[in-house]
Amino acid sequence: MHCYMTKSINERPSADVAEVQGGAAPTILDDSDLGIIKLLVAGHNNQQIAHETKIPLSTVQRKTRIMFEKGYVISRNEINHKQLGYRRGLIHIYLNHGNLNQIATRVTKMDSVQTVSLHAGNSDIIGFFLYKNTEQVLGLINEVKKMEGVGNVVWSEEVYTFTQPNHASKMFTMHDELS
Repeated sequence: MHCYMTKSINERPSADVAEVQGGAAPTILDDSDLGIIKLLVAGHNNQQIAHETKIPLSTVQRKTRIMFEKGYVISRNEINHKQLGYRRGLIHIYLNHGNLNQIATRVTKMDSVQTVSLHAGNSDIIGFFLYKNTEQVLGLINEVKKMEGVGNVVWSEEVYTFTQPNHASKMFTMHDELS
């Protein structure tokens, strides 16, 4: 199950260092770490990052390994579902009552579901799923509606995705502007 949550980045008043509030102890990310993350999300490999930042390759390798281990950067490999004859849908699940985590975990285990995320606001649970025909969608919706605590289920089909190059680097631009 994927529970998408952002880690808050707060600027320290005494230095140009970001503190990431994570698990037990805060982790300090300095400007070079943020620069490495910016290049990672832009698609650069470790050698390119070392060359561009003038940081030794072994240091870049160590830092990127730690960033992936700590979850600051998430690597995703995605199939080309359209090429394989699948369509991608989005299911919104609204709860009347019940255990949010338990229902989300059950949805995650369904065959066609790719990812599930918990949300505050409109719908409680959102999942992406792949399907080839309408019968599969109706089967998924029917199965979810039978779950204890589910009030309403709405779905939509992804028709087109607009990709935005370097979308993650905009986060760093915003951080720089706030500094």
